[in-house]
Amino acid sequence: MEAVASLFTVGGTAAAASTAATTATAAATAASTAWSVLQGAATAVSIAAALGGGVMALAEGKKQAEISEIEAGQARIASEQTANRIKREWLEKTGAARVAFGASGVDIGSAASIEDGLTQQYTYATGIERENMLLRQISAKARGEALEDRGEAGLLSGIGQAAGTAARYAIDIRNRG
Repeated sequence: MEAVASLFTVGGTAAAASTAATTATAAATAASTAWSVLQGAATAVSIAAALGGGVMALAEGKKQAEISEIEAGQARIASEQTANRIKREWLEKTGAARVAFGASGVDIGSAASIEDGLTQQYTYATGIERENMLLRQISAKARGEALEDRGEAGLLSGIGQAAGTAARYAIDIRNRG
């Protein structure tokens, strides 16, 4: 009889152990699921931050490119103002020379020679100013394109970071089973 009673006791202990193991497994599964949910939420926030940073980098690059374009326009206006100043000075010098020639009775050939010299100086000075303006515009345009490219690279970097974060999360979930 004792042998039969001991079998029930052993069987009862085994059943209790089995129930405890099942409860522990269920708790571990629930904890793992909760961890996965929390990790998934953190991953989603990380992905959103990476994409948001990329979008912001793109927007900043475009804004800087627009500013560079405005600066190019300002350089063009400043160059036109300089060219106008040079032209005004040329007209004043040419007019003064004509008055002086007329008052002094200078030979027409000499007067024309001096006017030609003033015209060449004007043409040279305005030509240099135009070339400088073109160089400033080209430089501003290149700077704007580089800034926009940097913004696009920032966006691609954000997308890459987001993809890497998502891949790490997927690998982690797969490894946990």
